[in-house]
Amino acid sequence: MPAITRRTFLQTGIAAIGASAAGAAVRSDLPTAPVAIDRCRKYEPALLRESLASLFDALGDVASLVSGKSVVIKVVAHPPSNIDSLNSFLCYNSHPEVVKAAARLFLDAGATRVTVTENIYSTLGGKADFAAMGYDTAAFESELGAARVVFRNCRNREGAAAYADRPVGAASYVYDFFRLNPVFDFADADGVFVSIAKMKNHQIAGVTLALKNLFGMAPSAWYGQATQNENSTSSRGGGFHNAEPTYTGRNSHASYGGAGDNVPRVIVDLNRARPIHLAILDGITMVYGSEGPWTRTPMGVAAPGLLLAGRNPVCVDAVATAVMGYDPLGPDYRFPWPEGCNHLALAAAKGIGTNDPALIEVRGVPIADARYDLPPTPNT
Repeated sequence: MPAITRRTFLQTGIAAIGASAAGAAVRSDLPTAPVAIDRCRKYEPALLRESLASLFDALGDVASLVSGKSVVIKVVAHPPSNIDSLNSFLCYNSHPEVVKAAARLFLDAGATRVTVTENIYSTLGGKADFAAMGYDTAAFESELGAARVVFRNCRNREGAAAYADRPVGAASYVYDFFRLNPVFDFADADGVFVSIAKMKNHQIAGVTLALKNLFGMAPSAWYGQATQNENSTSSRGGGFHNAEPTYTGRNSHASYGGAGDNVPRVIVDLNRARPIHLAILDGITMVYGSEGPWTRTPMGVAAPGLLLAGRNPVCVDAVATAVMGYDPLGPDYRFPWPEGCNHLALAAAKGIGTNDPALIEVRGVPIADARYDLPPTPNT
C-alpha cells in the first residue's frame, strides 16, 4: 500500500476513507450492536476473568443471554506444523485461558453446560484431541466441574448418531445448507453459540476473526473430500476454496472464481447457517502477515493487549479490523484483503450486520485509543 495512502487513512479516519474507497454509499439500515473493548496485557486467569466481566457488563445482556441455556464455544485450534516454532496460543489459536475464563463467567451467570468445539485434525477423540492441542482439560474440569464442561471434536459426527443439516437461507452464495455435527444444531431458546477467535491476518480472507472462525465448524468427514469419510483429517480446500460442485449442500451456482472469491462467500454462508450469538476476540497477542506459519509467508508477532466482545459478529469484526489499522469498508482485492473479497461487506449485504464503524457504538476503550496499526500484508 502506498505510504501516502496509509498515512491519509490513519489521519483522516476510517469512515471517510472507507466510503471513498468502497466507491458506494454505505447502508444505514443494517443491524448494529455495541462492541466492547478492554485492555488486558496478560493471559493470567484472574486478569482475564476481570477483563471479560468488564466487557460483558459493558454489553449489558450477556448474563440474560446465557442463563438457563447450554453454551457452545467454537474456538480456533489449528495443529502446530513441523515448521512451527511459535507458541500457537500466543500467536494464532484461541488461548485456553481466555476460553476457560469465558466459560466460567457463563456458568456463573447460570449457563447449564459449556461445550468447547473445533474441527481438530486428530483421531484421538474429544477431550484427548484438545489435550493433544495443549488444553489442560483436567484443569477445565476441576475448576468448572467435570459434568459442566464438554470437549467435542466436530471433524465428524463424534458424540452423535447422525449429522444435522443447517440451511443457509434465501439467496445463499455458495452453499444452500451445511451438514454439521449436531453440537451446532439448536434453537435460540435452547442454546447460545459463541465464537472465540484470535485477532489476526489471513492470506485469503485478509482478516480472520469471529466470522472466519466458523470455517472450522464444517466437518472434515464431509468437506475434507467430496465423499463422506468419517476418518478424514483433511482441510476444506476442494469444497470451500475451490467451491467444487460435488460437495454436500453446494448450490447450483457456478463458482465465483478462485479462492479469493469463494472463501469470503463460504464464510458468510456458514454464519447464516449457524448464527453467532456472542463474539469474543483475543487480541492480547497475535501474528500478523498471515494466519499461521503453515502459509510460509512473512509474519510478525504483535501484542495489542486487547479483548473485544459483542453480540453482532459483523460489528465486532468491523471494529477489530479498524483496531488493526485497516479499513473494514475497503473494496475487494485491495488492502487489507489483497487476495480476495471483503467478507465483511458480503456479510453486510446479506443483512447480518453493518461493517461501518461509524454506525457501531463502541463501549470501553475507543477505537482511536485501541488502534494497533499493523503493517500491510506481504501480498499487498
